[in-house]
Amino acid sequence: MRRSLMSLDCAWRAAGMVESTDLLSVKWIFPPTAAKLLRLAIRTLGELEDALKTQPDLLNHSEKIWLKYHPTTTTTTTTSIQCAVLLQHFRLVSGVIEAMFPGVYEVVCAGSYRRMKDTCGDVDILVTPKDDREIGSEVEKLVNRLQSDGYLVDVIGQTKANRDGTLVSPHAVYGIGRLPGYPTHRRVDIIFQGRSERVHGLQYFTGSADFNDTLRIYARRHGYNLMDQGLARVLEDGQEVAVDPPCVTEEDIFTRLGLPYRSPADREADDTWLAICRLTKGDLDAEWQPGGVGAAGGGGGGGGGVWDNVFTQTYTPGRRAHIRAWRKMTVDEKLRRIEEYVENKGDEGAANDASDVSTDG
Repeated sequence: MRRSLMSLDCAWRAAGMVESTDLLSVKWIFPPTAAKLLRLAIRTLGELEDALKTQPDLLNHSEKIWLKYHPTTTTTTTTSIQCAVLLQHFRLVSGVIEAMFPGVYEVVCAGSYRRMKDTCGDVDILVTPKDDREIGSEVEKLVNRLQSDGYLVDVIGQTKANRDGTLVSPHAVYGIGRLPGYPTHRRVDIIFQGRSERVHGLQYFTGSADFNDTLRIYARRHGYNLMDQGLARVLEDGQEVAVDPPCVTEEDIFTRLGLPYRSPADREADDTWLAICRLTKGDLDAEWQPGGVGAAGGGGGGGGGVWDNVFTQTYTPGRRAHIRAWRKMTVDEKLRRIEEYVENKGDEGAANDASDVSTDG
């Protein structure tokens, strides 16, 4: 199988088929699906669309929505959005939330908008209660309302609930939104987070991704674990204890770590910030390479056995980190990782692993 994949890849490259429509360069094609499609000699989005006509089960529900709104398959989706337009999305969603639950939630537009960028990618909306209530049925009520109003045209997925039915915090709804009178569709993430975790969610979902990496690496090197849910001190035995007193502002997070505060507009991993954190660009790259600490989900040792989990439907603490690592890889690196996986698992084992996998947002 390894030889077969390599032979196919050489043929594709000779034909000049490594481009934006190449499956291994598409953001939402994750490892299980990538491995499955490569085994079927499906390499481009065009070939995938043709194959779906006779094999509709090649993609799951979420992946079909991703394909439907992929920029190369429709003219109504763009890869960037002017922040003035993004603000209209935010005002629509926040207005509906306030109308449905007056005075209950604080709603913030996070992501690139909060970092004051001229253009943004997704619309990131953070919703936190003003009291200590738990996240509950309000999420589904909001989704239904946004759908009935015609704004939320598709839901890609949601964070899974706990076994007892309660919602995990942060709870994210990944959707496709469209403003009234506008033909363009936009990716919209609505994140619900408990009040006690608000400051950490605000810091995390503001970004940038590389800036968040610097904070997390710096925290780990100084005996802390920084997450989107909180900051904890890591004891010698590996146990984690939440910092006391807890951080109540973003400034508190920086102060606790011994770092100078950076406003949202300055949260980029530039050379000045890397020097303050005593990090290099190489440290960030290594974090998400196979075997890096980040790619191993914080536990180190990102070996083949750990990476096998990202090709299956089995959830592991490091799965999200491995998806991040996957997205940072080149096409060559992705192909090499698939080859190693298929070689280790065997043809039949790899096919079984990729048979039913949910898509992470």
